[in-house]
Amino acid sequence: HKLFNLKPDEIAQFELRGPGRDLVVVRDGPSLWRIVKPVQSAADNSIADGIADAIAHLQVTDIVEQNPTNLANFGLENPATTVFVTTTDKRVLPGIMVGSDTPVGNNVYFKTTDKPAVMLTDSGFTVAAGRTLKDLRSHVLVGLTSDQINRIAITRPDGTVLEVVRQGDGWMITKPRDYPADAAAVQQMLDAIVAARV
Repeated sequence: HKLFNLKPDEIAQFELRGPGRDLVVVRDGPSLWRIVKPVQSAADNSIADGIADAIAHLQVTDIVEQNPTNLANFGLENPATTVFVTTTDKRVLPGIMVGSDTPVGNNVYFKTTDKPAVMLTDSGFTVAAGRTLKDLRSHVLVGLTSDQINRIAITRPDGTVLEVVRQGDGWMITKPRDYPADAAAVQQMLDAIVAARV
């Protein structure tokens, strides 16, 4: 069964807390996310959406122990990551403590901060919960769409400049001289600029 009765778009904020890290990401709109801690930065929206999706669809595959006497056996005494979630209606859900992988099978131990029971889920959740600041920072080089770009200037090492300018629905080469531009070639250049990632 699902751990929380929750849809991904009901997650307003998630926090990935562990030894030496405290990463807080907030929703800015549908599929738009922003890192607010430890730095203020745009987030990689697809990675953040993936984490929200993993949290909302977290399945309890089994209960290992209702009242464990030693959490260290499950990697839960000092978990590498504890995930905290705030919903769009301001509810703060119990934290999800992520433990070690099981010796057999493709599972990971976890528990919530409000109950003693140690449970199992698919080890894929460890990937989502283990994301770092580097993973979550936006890697978009130019935050524009192709229809927002009206001019492209390419300066070569010898100092010559190739410049194309949008004119209505088409493009004109304006440097080194005026020529009609090949629309397909310009679109290919625009696509490369928009898709560029650090």
